[in-house]
Amino acid sequence: MFPLFQQCSRSSLVRTALVSLPLLGLIQPSWSQAQDGPSGILHAFATRLTQTEERLPIILRAAELAARRFLEHEDAFINVPYAVQMSFAEEIVNRAGGLANALPAEERPGHASAHDIALLSVRAWNVDGPAILELAKEYRRRGWMVILFASESGRPDGLEIAFLVDNGARSGAAAHAPVNALINVLHAHLWASEFAAALTRRDRFPGVLLSVAVAGSDEHNRKVRANPGTRFLGECGTRMPPGTAARVYLEQVRRLADSLAGERTQQQVQAAADLVRSTLDSGKRVKVSSCTHFLMSEIFQNRLTPLEPFPIVWQSSNTARHLGRDDLMIWFGYVGMSTIYEDYGGALRRTGAKLVASYVPDQNRANNAADAACLIEQTWEPPDAVVPIPFPPDCMSPVSGLNVGLLYRMLEEKILELLGNRSAE
Repeated sequence: MFPLFQQCSRSSLVRTALVSLPLLGLIQPSWSQAQDGPSGILHAFATRLTQTEERLPIILRAAELAARRFLEHEDAFINVPYAVQMSFAEEIVNRAGGLANALPAEERPGHASAHDIALLSVRAWNVDGPAILELAKEYRRRGWMVILFASESGRPDGLEIAFLVDNGARSGAAAHAPVNALINVLHAHLWASEFAAALTRRDRFPGVLLSVAVAGSDEHNRKVRANPGTRFLGECGTRMPPGTAARVYLEQVRRLADSLAGERTQQQVQAAADLVRSTLDSGKRVKVSSCTHFLMSEIFQNRLTPLEPFPIVWQSSNTARHLGRDDLMIWFGYVGMSTIYEDYGGALRRTGAKLVASYVPDQNRANNAADAACLIEQTWEPPDAVVPIPFPPDCMSPVSGLNVGLLYRMLEEKILELLGNRSAE
């Protein structure tokens, strides 16, 4: 693991105010124009990242008006529908460093009002666009403020929403969906951090969740969650300037992208891809699964290789139904192999399958995979929140979802390169 991210503290908020250099200079990856630099998903992500400065005015405006609406109406909630946008919703709902009040409306039955705020995303207009368009229409009929993270290119006629945050795709085609999904999440985290900042400028702060990997998270999260039908708002004496949180987050994401382009990560991904190829060449299966928010459903989307995904969260006892002794297992974890909720490491090891593992090392070494055939290191650090804030839990805005999302797609690309025409079909 690389020491990319400094621990957040309230005193570090002062330093964030100094981050006022032109944003393009901040987030331009050092390798993005190199002739021999990485290509594919990482290059596409970095290119879109450099364009994000153009999106900041609309993100800040959407955050400012949402915060005003939230304070003017005590019955206003932030709704994030789940079933139609699972990868996106998983990164926003019940997320370390995320807003405690952002939930699917169905988890707050009877509490919807005409003052609600909806966060929607489109992977690609010709894939999930029609379903999201219908939701947007319904939400507008209810009077909700709809903030949509999607591409301006391919936008259908008649789309009436409050804000569209453009992910920069050249078209609405499915080929852009994997990068779109990541950029939509990036923009949503920018919006959330600026929403919180806008509240501080009105002497209030929202509930922000603390990672379960951090001591004291249960007590903190119980307080800010309250219950689904109520809202948490605290009093804040420090006001965050507009754009400060967004610039800090973008700089940390740039560092993340730079680390993934480095030789260490590239070698690890290549070693894993080589093992996948040799396993498939021998006629054996390669399975993939994850307990991380973003990848839980993302591994089932836009598949390019013969990797076989299966679900494991809340059903690790069924792992042996999906995975056998002769298989190769690719596992994307969080901190170590298992979480406080399920023993994924134990479930995977009991199958006898060979293991490729990706996680942030746990201080409890027993939760790491010293027996893994390959390790792909994730480069974020607990508490998985990189923007300092002047209220508990002192920092917000996670990066681990972007980390694992990029690593998974990078691995897919390497495998595809080695396999030639052998695809997911």
